[in-house]
Formats: sequence, structure tokens, C-alpha cells
Amino acid sequence: MSVYTSVEKEELEAFLADYSVGGLLGYEGISDGIENTNYFVDTVEARWVLTIFEHHTTEELGFFLELMEFLAQHQIPSALPKRNRSGVILGQIKNKPAALVQRLNGKSIQLATLAQCRAVGRALGQ
Repeated sequence: MSVYTSVEKEELEAFLADYSVGGLLGYEGISDGIENTNYFVDTVEARWVLTIFEHHTTEELGFFLELMEFLAQHQIPSALPKRNRSGVILGQIKNKPAALVQRLNGKSIQLATLAQCRAVGRALGQ
């Protein structure tokens, strides 16, 4: 289970108000994952993943989110974090750091096939 921090609809709507994503259409917890709370979030603008970081500090996370942003902006397959209206890449919900990230198509892979490993290798080699 990957929902350690429960979020009420009103709390999520307040969080999303800081972002230019339109109104909340729906959300659900994601069972995949190990140590963070994750939700699929659908808004008028797009589909997102909200990650609430359970054990990391804002300082630790800034680097990784900015790396994800850099990769996505340079056409390297990576989810693009959404900056809030103030240009900040990391928000807070329930006094924990949280990020809203573009939801990519696909599903979690438990055991990669040889073809999937080749595809990852090709993408990394570019």
C-alpha cells in the first residue's frame, strides 16, 4: 500500500488552488510504491500524480525535481513536475513536502522483459 497520508477532497482542492491546473475532477490512492504517498489526480487541465514525501526534506527533494524537469524539457522520457503559480516546484500538504507531476501513460513494471530493457537502454543512450 502506498497511501500513508490520507488527503480529504477539501485539502487537495486547497493544494491545487496554488497551481494552474483547473478544478479537481477526481482522485484516488495508488497502491504501487514503497515509501511515499501517491495519488492519481485528475483536473480540468490534465492527469497528474501527487506525491507526498514521507521521509525526505524540501532541501533533498528540490534537486531531484529540478533534474526531472531538466530531463523532460530536453526530450528525455521523464514526468514533468508542475510548478505552482509562484514558480515553486515543491509544495506542502499536511505539513509534508508534496509534488504534482505529469502523469505518464503506462503502468508499473514488476519484472522487465528483455525488450523493455533494450528500450530503456536506447532511451538512455541518446
